[in-house]
Amino acid sequence: MGDCISVRVLLMLLALISYLISLTFNILALFGPWTGAFMQTTQYVLSKSTTHLTPDRWVLFLWDVLNVWLIGMFIYLIHNLRRREAYTWMYTTPAVLPYGFYLSWIVNSILNMAWLFLYDKDFCVCHRKMVPTLLITALQAISNCVIIMFSCCGLVVYGAWLHKYHNNDLWLIRILVQNGVALYATWWAVATFLHLTVVLDHQTPIPKTDAAIMVLVLLQLGLIGWFVIENWYLDKHVRYILTVYPVVILVLAASVANPATPGTHIDIMSAVILAITSVIFIVRIIMVLWKHKNKPLYGEEELRSPVDIARTQKLIFM
Repeated sequence: MGDCISVRVLLMLLALISYLISLTFNILALFGPWTGAFMQTTQYVLSKSTTHLTPDRWVLFLWDVLNVWLIGMFIYLIHNLRRREAYTWMYTTPAVLPYGFYLSWIVNSILNMAWLFLYDKDFCVCHRKMVPTLLITALQAISNCVIIMFSCCGLVVYGAWLHKYHNNDLWLIRILVQNGVALYATWWAVATFLHLTVVLDHQTPIPKTDAAIMVLVLLQLGLIGWFVIENWYLDKHVRYILTVYPVVILVLAASVANPATPGTHIDIMSAVILAITSVIFIVRIIMVLWKHKNKPLYGEEELRSPVDIARTQKLIFM
């Protein structure tokens, strides 16, 4: 057990350090050549990759909200290192966030730094690196989904026990961890769609208007598909994750409001999808509130101790 505790602490600290390093590089990217690490500023690159869907710059405040949220998450996780339960330390029994959670986070931070350097060179050297950058952007979104998966698996296993004995921690994990990472994942998923538009504009003969329409259709289909999956297939896993739609709503609103993009029927289509997404979000909130009251996830079933449960888990989920 002592070895498990040491490994978990090490992975948690490595995840935090990797996140702080990637955050530092993101800040350095804002200053570009002045830092010696980047060839140009992030805003300059954004100005050179404008498409019909490029959002206005005010939406970048989401990045600040996201980082504050994730820092809050890590503060909570580090705080748990000093909390002890009757069985053992709270962060290891129950291990709501398993080894896979921290390993996935480290991979995600590495991908984030790789994306920064590739994106920096996309428009300074040539356009040939745009596809690899698009792939890394998509991998960032996927790795975030893997992080959410590990957190959801942990709550499925230990959620009933937390609900009975540590309900505050249950809600903190839902709010700080699951919704924080979902916000992060959605940001990168939307970034993937926007970068796909850039690739289609610069590396294919597809007209820019058609490329924008294609990406908007894919985005709308993805949102509808996720709405169906989260409400009817993964409800017990993701019921209280609500930060997906606000990100899409704000990015679409910033896209419509961007004065740098030409006013075409793309704006009308974006506004329609914005309205549909807003309605879906309202319906989602109503459904979650109704299910919370009428279909609670946890009943009065007999609970096993976290120690007994941990013995049945595979290593990556421990």
